[in-house]
Amino acid sequence: MRIFRRKDIIIVLIVVAIALVPILKRDRSFSNVVVVEVDGKVVMRIEKPGRYDIYRKGKRITTVVFNGREVRVVNSTCPLKLCEKMGWIKPGGEIICVPNHLVVKFEKSKIDAMTW
Repeated sequence: MRIFRRKDIIIVLIVVAIALVPILKRDRSFSNVVVVEVDGKVVMRIEKPGRYDIYRKGKRITTVVFNGREVRVVNSTCPLKLCEKMGWIKPGGEIICVPNHLVVKFEKSKIDAMTW
């Protein structure tokens, strides 16, 4: 008496393969460069990990922390601090601070297609 039939093994392999697709698929449409916009203009492009102060009209409005893979906003001057509460974002995410007219996001990659 068999416990597993050939059809059972095939079904299990298909389910495992479907489950692995999202894990193996990476979004390569974003680069590892963070773009900081204030009032709709790019004020800083961050390529190296570190802490960066962002200024608007000569006054510091926030600090951006980049660890090489993720970015976050700390020490913002806005009243509700929603941009700080966003936490760490990865490529594809954005941090928007409406009172400070600030947008922090990852730059789109310039690669249109990838070949093996």
